[in-house]
Amino acid sequence: MKYARTFATPDGESHFEEIEVAPEMVQVVPGRAAVESGAPIATSAARLMHIGADWDGSWHPTPKRWFVVTLAGDMEITTSDGETRCFGAGSMWLLDDTTGKGHNTRVLAGTDWYGFGVDLAQQTPDGE
Repeated sequence: MKYARTFATPDGESHFEEIEVAPEMVQVVPGRAAVESGAPIATSAARLMHIGADWDGSWHPTPKRWFVVTLAGDMEITTSDGETRCFGAGSMWLLDDTTGKGHNTRVLAGTDWYGFGVDLAQQTPDGE
């Protein structure tokens, strides 16, 4: 399993990287077969979100470290190094570029975007 992450380098530029999640077998439902699961990630809040069609967030660093999952619609993220990725239904990414130039966020295709945001309890990537 893997997900995309946006992050800032010390020079203020933002980039994408792929994070590989090492699965382990975990019994989720007592008495049923174990399923693949990543290690738990401490979270502090979760929210359902709706952004209208053709919304443009312009360039900004993320206000917090959080996972965003697209439920419906398409979100386009461009990092300051010029890479652009589209996140459609079922996609997940970690927004972690809390400093620097940030990224540009746009809702695509003239349709509304619906998603789910999960704030990380640890708001610094290195635990500071």
